Amino acid sequence: MKNLTKFKLNQRRWSVQLALTTGLMLLFLAALLGGLQGVTPVRADPGTLYVDGATGSDDTDCSDPATPCATIGYALTQAENSDEIRVAEGTYTETLDIGISVTLKGGYMMSGTLWLPHSGKTIIDANGADSSVLSITPEHHVTIESFTVQGANNVSEFGGGLFVNGATVVISDTVIRNNSTEGDGGGIWVEQQPGPARVSLVRSKLWNNQAGVHGGGLAGSGLITLEDVGSVPLECC
Repeated sequence: MKNLTKFKLNQRRWSVQLALTTGLMLLFLAALLGGLQGVTPVRADPGTLYVDGATGSDDTDCSDPATPCATIGYALTQAENSDEIRVAEGTYTETLDIGISVTLKGGYMMSGTLWLPHSGKTIIDANGADSSVLSITPEHHVTIESFTVQGANNVSEFGGGLFVNGATVVISDTVIRNNSTEGDGGGIWVEQQPGPARVSLVRSKLWNNQAGVHGGGLAGSGLITLEDVGSVPLECC
């Protein structure tokens, strides 16, 4: 009789423990699922993002060519290192701070959901802003292809069209025009601070850029290479 009573007590204790354990597991799963509701899945890296100022909207993650973003600046906030941002033809009135390693490709024309490269003209226009059109921060690798970069009136710092600071930048098939600075580098300023800067200009043009001190087209320090580049007053200090 004692053994039977002991068995019933143990059975009741085991049932209570099982219920407590099950309850704790359910609470843990509920908390975990609740915490994951606000988490955005990570995209495979590298990815491709799309921008179209005519049809896009800055309320997507830019990854679907059928529903692109509207501005390049917003696409940069959605991009991760090594992503490629494809930009449709048109004029984009903005200035850009690039703080990741990324490829920017302009000149795309849309045909349905197809993005056709080198079919149009993509212009980034600072519209007289007291800023470089493109500012690239140290230790990043950036490729800029098939753009027109224009319209900066940078009276506060060096670099009208581009300010490259300790980064590796390849600029190809691009026109940098009608930019000005009160300092050096009306078209491009290259600075080795805090680390080395490497800039390559390929099949590109610098035209009608003005500097208050040195280098209406291009000025600065670092490893600068030119290949099939037109109209480049160059001063390095």
